[in-house]
Amino acid sequence: MKMKFSGTVLLVSLLGLTACGETMSEDERQRRIDDWRQVGQQIEKDLNANADSLVRACVTRLEGQPIDDARLGQAPFRKTVSGEKIQYHGHWKGDYVAQVDKVLLITEPGECRFMFGTELKPIEGHKFQAFQLKPLYTQQFNKSGYRLSKFAPALLGERFANASLRALIPGPTYKNPEGRLTAKKGALELDIDIYTIRNKSDQEVQRQVIEIKK
Repeated sequence: MKMKFSGTVLLVSLLGLTACGETMSEDERQRRIDDWRQVGQQIEKDLNANADSLVRACVTRLEGQPIDDARLGQAPFRKTVSGEKIQYHGHWKGDYVAQVDKVLLITEPGECRFMFGTELKPIEGHKFQAFQLKPLYTQQFNKSGYRLSKFAPALLGERFANASLRALIPGPTYKNPEGRLTAKKGALELDIDIYTIRNKSDQEVQRQVIEIKK
């Protein structure tokens, strides 16, 4: 069973909906579904409430300033450091069985990767949709002094070329380009690429990634 909460994908194993090899009762199944739904809503609430802290943790590092990430060391967040790589995690637990541990943001010298913060939206002047920055995160970049360019969707040729190479990529998933934009602050320009990790079998989105580089 798969449940989605506004861009946060929660996977509930089919084994989690069975007990001792037998299908569980409808009441038990509904209790688990409600628990996962509550966790998904809490994740969305916490990410939105802390969007400013998450964006600042990225941009202050890219700017070479002291990293502004104090809030991200407190529950439900956790910070881990390995060499020059910093990872920010989120941990949420429901009242029954639901539990999520998720890497939210990775920062390295000259680069950040967000694992959230996009939504599927129509593209002006085109007949298809693409994952783009949520307005909340656009606002946070603006508040940090950045001027964002217009979103440029991945060209159809780029999408077709990517599709033709899927069979050559090992594993069950592939990287699908969604589009790009730039963020400027004075002399500093950041390249922002948005892509999704999708199943080869059914194109289902497993992860959304915002990759930011100097």
